[in-house]
Amino acid sequence: MAMMRHPNFFVAGVPKCGTTALYKYLLSHPNIFLPQSVGGSLKQKEPHFFADDIPGIQICDSEKAYLHLFADANDRHMAVGEASVMYLFSDVALERIARKYPESRIIIMLRNPIEAVYSFHQELYNCHTEDLADFSVAWEAQEKRALGKNIPKRCANPNALQYREVFRYAPQLEKLWSIFPREQTKVVVYDDFARDTRRTYQQILEFLGVPDDGRNDFQRVNKSKRNRSRMLSRLLFTPPAKVKSVAEWAKQNAGIDYTRVAIALTKLNQAQHTRPVLSAGVREELKSSFEPDVRQTSRLLDRDLGYWTDLTP
Repeated sequence: MAMMRHPNFFVAGVPKCGTTALYKYLLSHPNIFLPQSVGGSLKQKEPHFFADDIPGIQICDSEKAYLHLFADANDRHMAVGEASVMYLFSDVALERIARKYPESRIIIMLRNPIEAVYSFHQELYNCHTEDLADFSVAWEAQEKRALGKNIPKRCANPNALQYREVFRYAPQLEKLWSIFPREQTKVVVYDDFARDTRRTYQQILEFLGVPDDGRNDFQRVNKSKRNRSRMLSRLLFTPPAKVKSVAEWAKQNAGIDYTRVAIALTKLNQAQHTRPVLSAGVREELKSSFEPDVRQTSRLLDRDLGYWTDLTP
């Protein structure tokens, strides 16, 4: 009987900081294993198994189901991992990982928080966790939402709407290093990753202890998108009971997998989208909000990241 495989590295954060691109680059490395599918149809990089304090994002309801994600890993895979970008933000995920896999290596990707938070809002709006289309309005709503007010009906995790906290890096890094030794962690600054992807990729491979595969093709992934039809998107993300019943009947009687259909329709419903430039007033508000944390993050990393909050449109 084959030995059950388990992860030994985690891309643990942060959302909208390049983790999808890194996941896809690592996915094709012959000595690295990452989960690719759930139910044979859904591309999946974020099981979020250890973040059981964050509602609605776990795809596995048991350790057995979680470990099954790694069942196809074999002896050639020197690094076995997964990428769940809310682990760093979670109050419990890193501690749970440390108890279960104390020798794990942890990768964190950081990006200018002004850019990342704006992109994150768009993603939450696309998937109906957020119902305020205007980012500045959503930003201003944080205080009321922290009190449990004006939470969207389809939002399973109201903490995700606390945009300021999701992208305050310093306290999250301090938490990480209180749990894992720094030598078991690697913080990747997105600017380095974008400017010299090949070199950064090599450094990550070295950190994971796998040989260089010679990859030189680093096509851009995860471009900004918006839904052509928000109504169709809502139907696909949160289908009503009647649709679920029809989907179950179609699967049992016609072999039609609703998940596959939903994924195909979701892709067709998405269009590339260039987000409007933030107004000077909103940028100034974000700069003021994030500047103290950027200074602290700079000290923690021993690197001046002050240019993050000095950017102009």
